[in-house]
Amino acid sequence: MASSALKSPAPGTYRFIVRSVNEALSVLKSQLGPEARVLSVRPVRQGFLKRIFGGAKLEVIAELAAPESVREPLIAPPVPGVLSSTYAAGLAGGSRPVDLRTALKAAGFSEALLWRVEIERRWSISDEKPLGDALAEFVRELRQLVGAFPAVPLSRRVVFISSSQADKSLALGQWLTREVFQQGTKCRVCHVEFSRPNSCLELEVFCDAVGVGLTHYTPDLRVSDDGARVYWDVPCFGAAAGDETPQLADLLRQQAIETRVLVLNAAYEIESLRAGLKSGRSLGATHVVLTHLDETKDVGKLWEILLEGDMRPLFFSHDGNLLGPIGVEPLDFLVKKTLGKS
Repeated sequence: MASSALKSPAPGTYRFIVRSVNEALSVLKSQLGPEARVLSVRPVRQGFLKRIFGGAKLEVIAELAAPESVREPLIAPPVPGVLSSTYAAGLAGGSRPVDLRTALKAAGFSEALLWRVEIERRWSISDEKPLGDALAEFVRELRQLVGAFPAVPLSRRVVFISSSQADKSLALGQWLTREVFQQGTKCRVCHVEFSRPNSCLELEVFCDAVGVGLTHYTPDLRVSDDGARVYWDVPCFGAAAGDETPQLADLLRQQAIETRVLVLNAAYEIESLRAGLKSGRSLGATHVVLTHLDETKDVGKLWEILLEGDMRPLFFSHDGNLLGPIGVEPLDFLVKKTLGKS
């Protein structure tokens, strides 16, 4: 069927020829709307000259189902964002069956995220499998997408950046605890202030307790790695930081701090997470850390942020305990949480 724009597209099957995944997502959204589902994605066979001069193309087959005249009420998962085994059991116990797409959207997964999995992984959401099996398969595809991002090793100089002092201090403290006590890594902390105070009293107490040296940065200070990994405690970015973000960017460049860990609070709404992600990427973030996973109910948004960030997560923090365990296999941790097993 032709892909001309329709104000109210009729139910049916549609075929699109596009040049990229991003173009496919844009076309589906603009021409068919959020209710469309991807049936298949495959490369278009072309002659050699067409491939050279025209570029690769994809054929996307999408379906727009007829709307139901009367919708029965759906059972929501017991915790938004987690399709737990009790939810699946409730459905199996006689409630109206819910297809996987509807269940995922009810759990906070956006239509754009579902399309991305279907298009990039060339995987179709099937109603033929039991809901629990289909969900597990979908989450495996998500993990493959995020796991494909390159793993960037930590350099000798590392900075944790965030719009929140509390979240940054929590993540830095938890990671230092792991570095010192579990990995046996020799670490030092360099505390930085610009024109505004950047309190470090709690950090000083913590460093003293775990045996990590702390120095205060001055422009004439020559910071040497000296066989240790140096962690930089810098001011936060964002509105509260005033005009200090350019100074922060200059410091990162001048001190050749290659590893830049963006700290985001998983309990925040997705737009706040996106704003933090945008700021972090402008500062050259190489890794991401999600804190307070115990407080988040919308797991779908976390997968979305990871995919939008194009960064491997360094670790996930479950709660606010500085000495508590952290998820150093974050994707496995998030898979379990999504499946209601954490």
